[in-house]
Amino acid sequence: MKVKPMIGEYEIPMIERIGSVEGRHLVEVQVPGLAGSYHQDMGSAPVAIRIEGTLAGDDNRDNFLAAVRDKFKAGDPVDFVADITTATEVEQVLIADLKVLEVAGSSDSF
Repeated sequence: MKVKPMIGEYEIPMIERIGSVEGRHLVEVQVPGLAGSYHQDMGSAPVAIRIEGTLAGDDNRDNFLAAVRDKFKAGDPVDFVADITTATEVEQVLIADLKVLEVAGSSDSF
C-alpha cells in the first residue's frame, strides 16, 4: 500500500524525487609508535531526507509556502509520513533546508 507523503498535516504534491541518506561517524585515532591507526565508531548520523518536486500555479505556490515555510521558520520537529520512512524508522523531521526556485521559461512553475 502506497502512503501519501505528508509533513505534519500538509500533503506533499507533485514529488519527483525522494531519497534518504544515512551514515556513521567514524573517527581515526593514530597511535604513536604503531604502523596504522585505530577507527572508533561514534554511532550513526541523523537520517537526511531530500524531497524534490515541481508545482505550478499561484494557489499551489501560496499553499506550499504557507504550509512548509511556517514549519521551517518555527524550527520544531514535525510529523513526517512517506513510504521511504518504513526502512529508516523516521517519524518526525526537522526542516533544515528549504529551497524554492522559479522555473525559467515558465513563470507559473516553481
